[in-house]
Amino acid sequence: MLRQIFFIVALLSLAVSAQAADLPAKKSAPAASPASGGVVGCPAFGSGFFQLSGTETCLKIGGYFRYLGYVQTPDTGATNAAYSQAGRIRYEFDVRSNSEIGTIRGFTRITDTSVDRAFVQVATLTAGAYGATTDIAGLKGETFGALFNDGTNVTGIKYEMPVGTSTVTLALENAKDVNNGSGVSDRPDAIVGFKTKLGTLDANVIAVNHHITTASADAEGYAVLGALSTKVGKIEASVFGGASKGASRYTFSTSSSSVPTTSTMSTWYDSAANGSDLADSDNVGAQLAYTEGPVTVVGQFSNAKLKTSVKGLYESQRAGVAVIGTIAPGLVVEPGVVMYNNSNAGDAVTTTRAYLQIKRSF
Repeated sequence: MLRQIFFIVALLSLAVSAQAADLPAKKSAPAASPASGGVVGCPAFGSGFFQLSGTETCLKIGGYFRYLGYVQTPDTGATNAAYSQAGRIRYEFDVRSNSEIGTIRGFTRITDTSVDRAFVQVATLTAGAYGATTDIAGLKGETFGALFNDGTNVTGIKYEMPVGTSTVTLALENAKDVNNGSGVSDRPDAIVGFKTKLGTLDANVIAVNHHITTASADAEGYAVLGALSTKVGKIEASVFGGASKGASRYTFSTSSSSVPTTSTMSTWYDSAANGSDLADSDNVGAQLAYTEGPVTVVGQFSNAKLKTSVKGLYESQRAGVAVIGTIAPGLVVEPGVVMYNNSNAGDAVTTTRAYLQIKRSF
């Protein structure tokens, strides 16, 4: 397995070297233009960027303020509120400049009091904490979820190589450690992705190799994910799915705390103590959205299964509909309804949640 890691690292190094060799000797600083209040803009990097005084570096500050309230039924227990309200703030800082090796970017995102993304990007090489390569469902709607790819942020290094109208991605991302019996993974997960256009369709395929370590044995797990999407006029449609063995957190993101109380499943259980009982998991879903002016109506459905010989079969469905409306520049109001159904060995719990989100972006 170490040879596989060295091979992928070598590929990343070669790809970066090849890209640097093709770059011009030096790129000029982005074209600057005066903005109101004496601020100098950076139109070469897009709207919202401004030049830091005395430098060739450009900065964009963004984020949002959000209210999210919901009511759900049935009341699922003394520790789960039937009605809840919360506020959130998010800051984003995007720093860019040109150099002889291409655009150098630094990005960080702070949600409430936690840094959930912070990465360095040189051309198409990205390193740090970024959006998960395997988060490919592309769902709209604040509380929608594909039961897909537990966690939308990862830490790793990836290289995206353009090939005509296609893109090949090579990545090493920190393993989702609770995929195994010991809670420890000896190496990062190796990921290979391929995106391309097939006429009006956008296709995305991801393959993952995940190493499982237990007290007495090692095993290899894997996941394969795919998505197809298209946009025709005012309609957007997508389908997505995946299968895994011994790497279920790439295809099954429902928290184990939502398993019915009579279930014997108490944790993410991808392998037995000897590493021989690898969990099987699969996921399939679809989304349909219609946009008319400032309003988008979107519906989504997904179904995921997780099975081991020790724990049996656990299944989860999720379906929802939302109306996303921009009622003023930077102000979005989104009411929606989501239904969750989780079952294990015939024991099922269904929860319906109606929510309202009000978001002011900047």
